[in-house]
Amino acid sequence: MLTIWDYLNLVNAIEIIAMNMIIVFIALSFYKNQKVRKRYQEYLERDNEDEEFVI
Repeated sequence: MLTIWDYLNLVNAIEIIAMNMIIVFIALSFYKNQKVRKRYQEYLERDNEDEEFVI
């Protein structure tokens, strides 16, 4: 039989795990965003070079 303290410990553990997952998710999305921004910058630079070549 679960007591109220066991229940609170379980909720606390789930809360800590959820917070860690949220932190990891934010870190991953920020890292991906940086990679995407870098790729987009490279794409823009390539696009500008192509336009200069056409002119």
